[in-house]
Amino acid sequence: MSRAKGPSLTPQQQMVLAVKAAQRSLVTATMTEDELLDSVVDLAQRLGVQTHHCRPARRADGSWATPIKGNKGFPDLVLAGRAGVLFRELKSATGRTTAEQREWIDRLALAGEDVGVWRPVDWPHRILTEIKAIR
Repeated sequence: MSRAKGPSLTPQQQMVLAVKAAQRSLVTATMTEDELLDSVVDLAQRLGVQTHHCRPARRADGSWATPIKGNKGFPDLVLAGRAGVLFRELKSATGRTTAEQREWIDRLALAGEDVGVWRPVDWPHRILTEIKAIR
């Protein structure tokens, strides 16, 4: 039994898809971690998912600190829906997780939590899919 193929795209439709793919690639390649965070939080809230993120604060000496008590490296974002909770570390296209972040990710995973790293390349498709699964 052969599978029926969908309608063929016209050259113009193929061009439009190629341009959209190129635009998405450009946007995600230049998206900062803060832009990704803002996009994810906005999407989650529109979908009715609770979000939590601790913003760092600038100290008098110009350095940055996140006022927490406990171990460093906790994921950037916690999203809570009616069907589950996501713990996500957000990184730019070239950002790397620290040893402390990897420790949190490993421990949360061992405890059975849904934990991972999102990057601009995951926007919007993977992120939307994962958020919709918990709402």
